[in-house]
Amino acid sequence: MTSFPADLRGAPPKLLGRLGRGRLGETWRAEEPTGEAVAAKVVPLDRVPDPAAAVQAVRALGAIRDPHLLAIRRAFLAEGQLWLLQALDEGVPVRRALSVVAPTPGQVVAIGHGILCGLVALEAAGRNHGAVHRESVHLGPDGRARLGDWGLEQAVRGVVVPAAEDLAATAAVLEALLAAGGGAPPAALAELLGAWRARRPPRLTARAARAA
Repeated sequence: MTSFPADLRGAPPKLLGRLGRGRLGETWRAEEPTGEAVAAKVVPLDRVPDPAAAVQAVRALGAIRDPHLLAIRRAFLAEGQLWLLQALDEGVPVRRALSVVAPTPGQVVAIGHGILCGLVALEAAGRNHGAVHRESVHLGPDGRARLGDWGLEQAVRGVVVPAAEDLAATAAVLEALLAAGGGAPPAALAELLGAWRARRPPRLTARAARAA
């Protein structure tokens, strides 16, 4: 087994329950020694081309802070796996929310604005999300949309997803929300979706969202 430098290794948190499984690996609800609740994504090293580079790349993502992004807490190697710890949102993924309540068109506009603000923050840092879907968009108890799993595909596997694909995926999430609500989109949301379909720069779309 490959031995990694001490500065790349770390102590895993206490795993409390499985949250789900994605392209990189399983995600668990976990608790840090400090008592902080986190989402721990555990990636087998056979899915990581360069474990040392992956740890450094994910740690660099941790410097990005925005209220619409779930913060990255730690990245390290332990037990033959790559551990990625992200702030745990006490809300629910969009997919689960759709099974409970049908959103109004106005709520969809607010969710779209939140997603877009997160994408703009990533763009400003020279990053893309790479995995926008109904599981990675979380609706918090305050109603705010927050993005999880952002930038991890690129950092861990070197997979670069064009910004246009993030925008198209965002449009798909909002269209699913609208379909569940059974309502026609208001003019502001129609403008946003039109901009996404035309693949305009995210900043232009964010301005339209703020004006909604």
